[in-house]
Amino acid sequence: MIQTFKDSDELLNATKVSEISGIEKTELDKIMKELKKMKQ
Repeated sequence: MIQTFKDSDELLNATKVSEISGIEKTELDKIMKELKKMKQ
């Protein structure tokens, strides 16, 4: 998933990352929520 962000030339939302990476959007939402917690 992180590589998807690195490789992109555009801003990505969860739906777009899901399409590119093949990770289900619901799973991706959980991962992104955890990453946001870690950032704080």
